[in-house]
Amino acid sequence: MANRIFNFFGWGEKATEIRKKETKQFTMFELPPSRTSKDLEKLKRAIQSAESWTHPNRTDLYDIYLEQLDYDGHLTGVLNKRRLNILNKGVTFQNESGVNDQVIEFIDSPTFMKFLSDTLDTIFWGYSLFEFDYDNPGEFKYYLIPRKHVKPESKQVVREQRDSTGVTYISDGMDKYICDLGEEKDFGLLRTACFYSIIKRNLLGDWANYSELAGNNFQLIKYKGNDHLVKNATEQAMKGSNRQVTLPDGVDVEFVNQSSASQNVLFEGLHNTLNKEISKLILGQTMTTEDGSSRSQAEVHQTQQNEIFLADERFVLNFLNHKFREYLPNWGLPNDGYFQFMEKPDIIEQLVIDEKIKNLGYVFKPEYLKEKYNIDDD
Repeated sequence: MANRIFNFFGWGEKATEIRKKETKQFTMFELPPSRTSKDLEKLKRAIQSAESWTHPNRTDLYDIYLEQLDYDGHLTGVLNKRRLNILNKGVTFQNESGVNDQVIEFIDSPTFMKFLSDTLDTIFWGYSLFEFDYDNPGEFKYYLIPRKHVKPESKQVVREQRDSTGVTYISDGMDKYICDLGEEKDFGLLRTACFYSIIKRNLLGDWANYSELAGNNFQLIKYKGNDHLVKNATEQAMKGSNRQVTLPDGVDVEFVNQSSASQNVLFEGLHNTLNKEISKLILGQTMTTEDGSSRSQAEVHQTQQNEIFLADERFVLNFLNHKFREYLPNWGLPNDGYFQFMEKPDIIEQLVIDEKIKNLGYVFKPEYLKEKYNIDDD
């Protein structure tokens, strides 16, 4: 019966690749991302399809995102750098009375860490839709609705990624479970990053082909006259030859190296330029991922990156405090406080400060040093 249904929808032998995904509110049939070759023309058409006012569909655009993230290590690396800035900071919840241990215990889980990552990914992917699960009051559980199945313009979730209509998520009763984030026509930073990434991937393919050809010396065989017997004898002698070969009289063999330093510089220069464009797009600068020319310039780039990190923190906190906090009572938790990140002190900076205080004549008690720097009695 299932196969007949799949064939009816035109899926045929692809049926085994379809995965049924069910949340509390929606049922979806997910397809794996398209693995066809990507070029700038396909990116342009995918953006046009996503931006359509009459029949918007983000499927092709998100397939391109997934494809480039799978194969572009530099792009994935700079995105992870921004994620790690958020994930390496602890999150606390407090009100006028201080830290709320009940909420802290609730959010102190790998699931909540993943939720923070998905929240930040809205900047990269665009619109995000979350569904919360309240079956276990003391456990945080959520679903990130597959982005290819979400239609922000009509506020619907579709069963199949290319459907035009689906289940609305702004109907009565849905607001308790559904939480969205981002603008309807926002397609994230990956839209721009994929432009550079596609060029780079095609460049690497050309570079690899060039390296394969240029890395093997060509044999240039010269012989006098037009004697086919000499020609055939020479070709037979050269086949499978290693270090020594006997050739007929009047035959000269040259090994020609096709490698070109200028050609290698051309490939390498374009590759580095594309990586720098991606770094500037995601991190605002290049010198925290690549070598710089001076310390002062590196400090400027570090400041630019820190500004982006700070904006990410504000983005996440604004969402937690102005939207997510309102859902806490559904888990039986208070929402009379606010979320904030816990800054980890810089040990080296603290040591420098303590040393300066010591030089002023202050004597530290051993108990203070043991507790602050986690020093063992030994």
